[in-house]
Amino acid sequence: MSTVVVLIGVLVAPAASAFTVDAIEIRGTGRIEKGTVRNYLPVEVGDELGAAAARRAIHSLYDTGFFRDVRLLRENGTLVVEVVEKPVVTEITFEGLEQLKEEQVRKAFKSFGLEDRKMFSRSALRRATLELERQYNAQGYYAVQVNAETKSAGEDGVRIAFKIQEGEPAKIAQIEIVGNQRFSDELLKDQFSLTDSAAFAFLSGKDQYARQRLMGDLESLRSYYMDRGHLNFQIDSSQVQLSPNRQHVFVTINITEGDKYRVKGLSFTGNTVVPEEELWPLVPMEEGELFSRSQVQKSVEAVSRRIGDEGFAFANVTPVPDVDEEANTVELAFRVSPGRRVTVRRIRIEGNSRTQDRVIRREFRQMESARYQTSKIQRSKERINRLGYFEGVNLETPSVPGSDQAVDLNLSVKERPTGQFSVGVGYSDVEGLLFTSSIKQNNLFGSGQRLSLQADVGGVNQTFNLSLTEPYFTVDGISLGADVYYTQRDTDRLTLFRYSQDRAGLAGRLGFPLSEYWRDSLRLAFEQTDTKSGTLELGSQEEEFLGRQDHILLRNTLTYDSRDSTIFPRDGWKNILRTEVALPGGDTRYFNLGAESHVYFPVFSASTITLGLQVGRLEGYNGQAVPFYERFYLGGARSVRGFETYSLGPEDADGDPVGGVTKLQGNTEFIFPIPGAQTARGIRGAVFADTGWVYGDDESITSDKLRASMGIGFRWFSPMGPLRFDYAWPVVTKPGDELQRFQFTIGTQI
Repeated sequence: MSTVVVLIGVLVAPAASAFTVDAIEIRGTGRIEKGTVRNYLPVEVGDELGAAAARRAIHSLYDTGFFRDVRLLRENGTLVVEVVEKPVVTEITFEGLEQLKEEQVRKAFKSFGLEDRKMFSRSALRRATLELERQYNAQGYYAVQVNAETKSAGEDGVRIAFKIQEGEPAKIAQIEIVGNQRFSDELLKDQFSLTDSAAFAFLSGKDQYARQRLMGDLESLRSYYMDRGHLNFQIDSSQVQLSPNRQHVFVTINITEGDKYRVKGLSFTGNTVVPEEELWPLVPMEEGELFSRSQVQKSVEAVSRRIGDEGFAFANVTPVPDVDEEANTVELAFRVSPGRRVTVRRIRIEGNSRTQDRVIRREFRQMESARYQTSKIQRSKERINRLGYFEGVNLETPSVPGSDQAVDLNLSVKERPTGQFSVGVGYSDVEGLLFTSSIKQNNLFGSGQRLSLQADVGGVNQTFNLSLTEPYFTVDGISLGADVYYTQRDTDRLTLFRYSQDRAGLAGRLGFPLSEYWRDSLRLAFEQTDTKSGTLELGSQEEEFLGRQDHILLRNTLTYDSRDSTIFPRDGWKNILRTEVALPGGDTRYFNLGAESHVYFPVFSASTITLGLQVGRLEGYNGQAVPFYERFYLGGARSVRGFETYSLGPEDADGDPVGGVTKLQGNTEFIFPIPGAQTARGIRGAVFADTGWVYGDDESITSDKLRASMGIGFRWFSPMGPLRFDYAWPVVTKPGDELQRFQFTIGTQI
């Protein structure tokens, strides 16, 4: 009969109980291979095993985290290792998790070993619970309660359910800045995203404490001082105290302002590659000015880009200050180390599962096997972004292995849906009830072609349009497009004199790139109109355009577009010069000349100021007048808000607008994120100011006829189309003006 001894029980036995291991047997394993247990067991066949060695062996197996019980037994000369495996986590669920992203929480848990199909560990569960609380605390949720419940799932599994009561975020009761003498508390707090006093702060969440936002505010405070000469500014400490009920936070920031320093001298050292005369215009600083860290950084970036255009991809421009503490001056030397000149060996593209490579490559301004140029690489990235096909565009320039004179361009993109099908019902103050449907594909079969089929049925206009565009008909970027369209128009809903018209047309388009930002396009259209008078009597000038008429229209459009985005522009210009002429061969003879300019200024973190100006002129030739249905009209949601649609301009004897031949229009808008909806890019608020007027044939162009308004608005690029609400206060009016303070449009653009 074999002898069985439980070695745990003999750890304190005499040394005589030690024995030589003739064999090793593993028992109790299920998911874990026996070989894995042998690998962790610090005992081999032939070893002499005593109490101390047994203790070490048991500890080694426990330390793996695989087992909840380990026993060593002796059966004659055989060492028997009995183990009980820990259960496996079969499921992790969350209840009440709203303020944090679940994928980020799971990623943090994974670092503790707590994830699906891994061994369950009580210590890992405790660490995960504390980590979840820490993440909430970092967002200002100090009253959060996290309970982790475990339930058995079969014999070898465990389900974990985290039940969370988030509570309310702690509000900032006070922000105190200690040590400031040159600037007031109010001025410095204006630089913060957090606040303790702003009106309606609860709407934007600015009074909710979060550590990351505080760190950003401290950096904003540092930048504010260092951009105003305080070279030695320091934040000595920042203390955050929590109220006993964990609902309020008190922030104290201790600073040392230091003296103001002025720039005594500027210079370049090292190998500047290009003549210094080309670099000085890139430095927005002058001697005698207050030192500004942001201006120094702009100088470094601009000089680096210029040197990068010479092929030096790894140029290093380092500002070296020489500070005179007694005179409070600083001499700034920009030390230039160009590094090695490189070429671009290869351009690689990944992430484009639908978009063809050639569609992306043709937007590159940096070519393969050509000298590296920073500005061309940056412009390439901008052009690819402007396509609108991708949610994310990332461009890297790794060195080529084994070569110090070449780099690769690795472009990774994340595609977004470029097709859209929509059917919707909308309403506008012009059209009334509006039915709209459209099929659009801006990247047809991944080729970059644009196809659009749209139908809009409203109270004034019923429009059907089919459009196809090939943006790269030639490799040089000449575009080719065609349009087929049909419109029915009935002005009974409008304040202008009544008429109805059917218009059908076929048009061809050619576009020509003139430079990186300039483009010219030609459009030749063949149209037929059938116009009928309404209930009001028309004059002889209007009657000659009734009935069926044919038109041959040639339009030339010259465009300058440097906007950073075509969907949500925040920076750049868009200027348009448009000329259209009704050619001989048709029944009308007139010119339509127009120009418009829009400039975008980024302000704050996600806001934009837009300035727009539009002018237009209509003129007949060969003794013919301008068709009345082509005249300019102003007033309404898309021109001068606060006034009745199409109401601004000359009127007939009955007081109905008849349109004009000269148009002046100006629009200014401040677009900003809606408080509480900063992450939704399609939602914006607006503050605006409009002015404009339309002049008749015999009217002189004077500013005293201009009307003006100011107001607030709401913008939403909704799934069924743009939505706009505007409330305007007319500020320049005259007796008889038809006002309309509230105007909105849903589902179409007027």
